[in-house]
Amino acid sequence: MQRPRILHIFSRYGEVGGEEICFHAITEALGAIADVTPFVYSTEELFHSPHGALTKMGYLLHNRDVEQKLRKCLRENRYDAWIIHNTFPAMSPCVYELALHQPAPVIHYMHNYRSGCLNGVFYRDGAPCFSCQGGNYFPGIMHACWRKNAAYSSLAAAVLYKTRRMGAWSRFSSYIAISRRQRELLIRTGIPEDKIRVIPHFIRQNPAPAAGQPLRDVLYAGRLTQEKGVLQLVQAWELLSPPGRILYLMGDGPLRGELERYISSRHLESIRLTGFIPHEEQGAVRAACGLSVAPSLWEETFGMVVLESWLHGTPVIVTPNGGLPRQEWLDCTGTSRGIPGGDAAHRPEARRTLAVHGRARATTFVLHILPRRMAPVHGSPSWRTPRFPFIFHPTNIMKWYTCTPVSFKGDHTFFSRDSGAFCKAFQRIGVESRAIMPTPAQEGDEPDLIRTEYANLEDPAWWKSLGIDGVILYAWGVGKYLPIARAIHDAGIFLVVYMDSSGLFFPWQYWLPIAKNMYTKDVFIHGKIKGSAFFLLRLLKQHTWNLASRGRRKHLDSGDMVTFPIPSALQSVADREWLYGKSIVRKLALVPNPISSTCRFAGEKRNIIMAVGRWDDLLYKRPGLLMSTLEQALVHAPEWEAEIYGNLPPFLREWHGNLPQGLRSRIHLAGYIPEDREEKTPDFFDLNMKVAYDFPLYKSVTLQVNAGVQNILEAYQSDFDQGKDRDSKYIYGPGMPRSYFVGCKISY
Repeated sequence: MQRPRILHIFSRYGEVGGEEICFHAITEALGAIADVTPFVYSTEELFHSPHGALTKMGYLLHNRDVEQKLRKCLRENRYDAWIIHNTFPAMSPCVYELALHQPAPVIHYMHNYRSGCLNGVFYRDGAPCFSCQGGNYFPGIMHACWRKNAAYSSLAAAVLYKTRRMGAWSRFSSYIAISRRQRELLIRTGIPEDKIRVIPHFIRQNPAPAAGQPLRDVLYAGRLTQEKGVLQLVQAWELLSPPGRILYLMGDGPLRGELERYISSRHLESIRLTGFIPHEEQGAVRAACGLSVAPSLWEETFGMVVLESWLHGTPVIVTPNGGLPRQEWLDCTGTSRGIPGGDAAHRPEARRTLAVHGRARATTFVLHILPRRMAPVHGSPSWRTPRFPFIFHPTNIMKWYTCTPVSFKGDHTFFSRDSGAFCKAFQRIGVESRAIMPTPAQEGDEPDLIRTEYANLEDPAWWKSLGIDGVILYAWGVGKYLPIARAIHDAGIFLVVYMDSSGLFFPWQYWLPIAKNMYTKDVFIHGKIKGSAFFLLRLLKQHTWNLASRGRRKHLDSGDMVTFPIPSALQSVADREWLYGKSIVRKLALVPNPISSTCRFAGEKRNIIMAVGRWDDLLYKRPGLLMSTLEQALVHAPEWEAEIYGNLPPFLREWHGNLPQGLRSRIHLAGYIPEDREEKTPDFFDLNMKVAYDFPLYKSVTLQVNAGVQNILEAYQSDFDQGKDRDSKYIYGPGMPRSYFVGCKISY
């Protein structure tokens, strides 16, 4: 089976931190089961670019460089899943905008609390702060939370508000929190509870060998920022002044200058600032320390320092904030699994005991477990969810039927579109599937079609008798089909309400073109007076009253999932939660219509305009516009031709017959082609002969006389396609029988 492709997105900060380490570790782990494409954009790329200051500020709202690079990446590859770690500030919300328009599932790794805080840490002025968690960023602007600057904070608020408005914190497939405490806080910011899964960070190294002698030095590892409590740690160390011990501060960040000045002014020779040390080179510093400290003041999401210290057999003392004490780790008293650790700093035997337990606990966070833990996030251990995310349910659903509650012809034309196309798409990927329609069997029905009485569609017992796992109900969300949806639901079958013809249901966005097309169709069928009356009635009932009807909303709410093939249609419903209700909006999903797996590029492109559609549908396919467009286009482009595929109503054939001869010969009515087929043509061998003799006449003037035979073996193609619907390109052999020729030529 082909390996799935994953797009892995990360925005680098100025300093290397836990997020970047996690990104590279996940890239490595998922590489064992999938083809992972890292997409990394650094903040330095933006701020060191040649753009002006105003352009850079605008790029925080919409980074055109990132958008172009990402679109190029999407053109070159088709991805089965996206994993986004962070986009703030350099990438801008354009990443989310592109992700929401992709059919592949999107998983967002939450490393901070940016969904409800300008800083992303729920911390301000030395204390926890939750003023912006509901999406109102005005308090963050007033307190200049981002970069301690009101202008920057306003820009950050605009970026996060745009992110929230487009649905990045509610519409993705899944969100990954890295601790239970973080999950609790993310729910308070508006992320759906049922979409958040807790997966802690993982480590790559094997546990280090136990130290022979108890070590006395203390280590802080992490970014040097205010919320990490580094300054408070230094001040506490100054008060304690433990003799013969050294405090190592390993890391870099905005507080480094202030710490250097403080340490220098107080002559704290027992504190060492190591600066940033690459992850693979940290072993020497860690091996010299017998105790690690994580003095975080903010709601710490996880704390990689704990895992990394455990690997080296180093006990850790943490503050009771965030996810640090919630993972069965050490609390603020230094206790783990009932082992007293309050005096671990002084008792070597206590440190040795804690070291043993730390190594044992670290082994449960090995990196190779990560793919297995991430599988339930998207519902499929093989990541096969780009087009039908609802099929691959954790319970292994493998029998899906489709249902259209109105009667159509059950031949190949039905299985080329709508619910019939879904039925064939299911079969192509190995899922047992058939299509269901009411009314008795008809001549020409395919065997994959089930005809039944309409009453059976409203009977839960009949649905239960089919023994199926899921149904796609292609009923356009109309209220009168609510009994069918309820029957499927009562039978315990997973129900997907599929919304096609999406523009019908959103007059706020498409009202004028819909009204114009409806009026044109009604006048064409019923005449100007009757057609106008029909148009008004249809407009009031179908496109105004039915939209807000209670039955329609109940129909949509009865589905376990409500899907749309068009992103703008889905967004239109999502933006109108006040009309449809929160329960419906949370079920929305983008599922494009399936296409044939045989569609592929066959060779060099030709100058041909191809039009495909049901051309008897005057309302949506607009054949009148097609006809006028082709006439105008082909007049101005004499080297081009046109081919029209699909059903060909009489008025289209009449229009084609009345065209001028030159234009009619360049427009080919191909009609409906169920499927491409390979035509086996007979073998042929062609042989020609020509004899010539030159007679010199005068100086450089020469007379040539020639004679010959063409197609000596009579290899003649006799099955040319003929008639008004002929295929002029069906030529495989000589077009003339055996023929003789004589001639002369004068050259000079």
